[in-house]
Amino acid sequence: MPELAKAPGEPCVHATPAGCAIYEERPASCREFNCSWLLGLGDLSVRPDRVGVVLGGGSAGNMVFTRAGDGDRWQRSSFIRKQVRVTLKAGHRVAVISGEEAVEVKLR
Repeated sequence: MPELAKAPGEPCVHATPAGCAIYEERPASCREFNCSWLLGLGDLSVRPDRVGVVLGGGSAGNMVFTRAGDGDRWQRSSFIRKQVRVTLKAGHRVAVISGEEAVEVKLR
């Protein structure tokens, strides 16, 4: 998030246990991002903080976020693998972002 000088995969300094501390003043990239779990995709078993993966999209397209150095983590969840596959079959692009690395996922 360039507006916050935050590197990909790095925790946000504004994140608190109660949510975003600057929610009303959050930057455009935060406003444009849509977390799929918060929009109702999946149950508590695939909550991002439990599986270590955030699915979502925004102006940059469909994305899967993992912690730096853990780019394959999304493949450990059958639910997330299925969502990525459905997105790809629908003709959308998906990028896995892990730290500063971004890799486009292709159908096999």
